[in-house]
Amino acid sequence: MGQIEILKKLDRELQKDIHEECQVVYILSRIRKYLEIKNQKGQYKYLNFYCNWALHAKIDRTEPVVDVLHEFIEGHDDGKFLHFHPLFDDLRNFLKDNNLSEKLFEEENLWRFANLLVDIYSDTPIEVKKRVITIQKPKTPLTGKAFFISYTIK
Repeated sequence: MGQIEILKKLDRELQKDIHEECQVVYILSRIRKYLEIKNQKGQYKYLNFYCNWALHAKIDRTEPVVDVLHEFIEGHDDGKFLHFHPLFDDLRNFLKDNNLSEKLFEEENLWRFANLLVDIYSDTPIEVKKRVITIQKPKTPLTGKAFFISYTIK
């Protein structure tokens, strides 16, 4: 599949409202594939990390994002990691740089996307320097007023 075809398919999906986990996984898988083909994983290191997190059974290659993970583990990140700030910053730049739909960032879409991400990520532990981070699905959906994700670090 060519680069242009990947972007066309990705843009078609990004123009839709987000409702299903399969949409989120598809979007992240196409982005990851494109980053790999274009050798841009370093340019969008957080986006690449969050894509990998969604597509693997566990994450143990964390070197490119170890800065954010260490801040999180040490409690100095002000919630950035679990509020997906690094992901959303890189994702917004990726969409702009490739002239792709930004409908995902419309408020309701973004909250559905974030909730589905938590569902996906809750199945995948992150191993970083002999520590394991695991997140749990919240009992109530994430919203602008209630954005709390439980986690463990062992």
